[in-house]
Amino acid sequence: MKTRSILLTGGIGLIMMLSLLLGTGATVAEEAPPLEGEGQFIKVVVQPGDSLAKYAPIYGVSGSAMLAVNNLRNPDILYPGQTIIIPVIKTRTPSLTTPFYYTVQAGDTLTSIGSKFHIDADVIAFANGTVGDTVILGKTYIIPAGPHREYVKRGEHLGIIAARYNVTIDFLMRANPSVANPSQLLIGQRINIPIIYDAKPIPITETPLAFVPETPTATPTATTTAVVFPTRTPKPTATSIAASNNFITVVVRLNESLLTYALRYGVSGSAILAVNPKLQVNPDLIFPGDIVTIPVVVSFTPSRSTPFFYTVQPGDTAITIASRFEMTSDTLIAANPKASFAADTTLLVPAGPHVYIAQPGDTLAIIAAKYLVTVDFLLRANPSIPSPDVVFAGQRVFIPLRIDAAPVPFN
Repeated sequence: MKTRSILLTGGIGLIMMLSLLLGTGATVAEEAPPLEGEGQFIKVVVQPGDSLAKYAPIYGVSGSAMLAVNNLRNPDILYPGQTIIIPVIKTRTPSLTTPFYYTVQAGDTLTSIGSKFHIDADVIAFANGTVGDTVILGKTYIIPAGPHREYVKRGEHLGIIAARYNVTIDFLMRANPSVANPSQLLIGQRINIPIIYDAKPIPITETPLAFVPETPTATPTATTTAVVFPTRTPKPTATSIAASNNFITVVVRLNESLLTYALRYGVSGSAILAVNPKLQVNPDLIFPGDIVTIPVVVSFTPSRSTPFFYTVQPGDTAITIASRFEMTSDTLIAANPKASFAADTTLLVPAGPHVYIAQPGDTLAIIAAKYLVTVDFLLRANPSIPSPDVVFAGQRVFIPLRIDAAPVPFN
């Protein structure tokens, strides 16, 4: 299997983030109707602005593989209305490494579909040109090739997860710099699995451990608006914002540990121990109901590198809030266990990891400057970007969590 970066000939290289609307409507039945052309290669009709680099991350196919089955005089030039063959079999069979089609059933949301298939709802939304968490009953959506994510289950280590995706432990270590020891993972810890280009299908055979809000009932909005921070007193939240010397304090929940808080708040274990003398005797002994001080100042000022609090506005959903603060909805939901996301509720926006959607004219240096990190730091976290000089508008750039970082305000 090829786990190296995508290489496109003719100077197209690099990946561009997904915004291709595919799939046709279908009638919901106990058994989904046949998918037109199922068992054949996928064919797409080029839309204005499309390129081979745009299709690559949706379908998990390298540019060279697409060129091999398409007679293109100039691979950099595609014309609206042109038909492009994607060398991936059209199928409804769920896979961890290749794309497939799914017909929406009653009760589905993007969040529940993403949880079912180990992928962020935001990635599915981008691949299908949709906004928010709602989906159309009976409509067929493409579930892209990745990136995927896993939430660690009891007894799992990085070797088990690597074997599940038929990749190496080193491949996952490079994509998850916050994992210090591949043999020691926290139950519920998120592991990111980058897109594996030109991979063979790996069927999904199990139900993942997912973090889903209890009552995400707000109606999604198609317009991203400026962040508003209300002055009224917020309603109680699942995440405590009580302050000890203006530091955040939390009430320990079942199965939480110092590692839980380190990843949520972007704070090292040694920094947490320094302000919690009772834990210094044995930091492994934390019990539900205990109070733990997190050495992060309570703040409602948005930051790209440190956690802050946000008061939910009418119309907000986990997806729209996460998009506003450049992260996936799963990251936001995991930081707010049992939160309702109802208006006026105060939520914790965690320290990371973040996902930045590249804008026209962006380079990796420009994006690195936004987060006050180095270009090399981003290259290590994004192995599918072979050159820092060319980043396509709409491309997703992964920014790993940083520990004990200084605040970097959104601008």
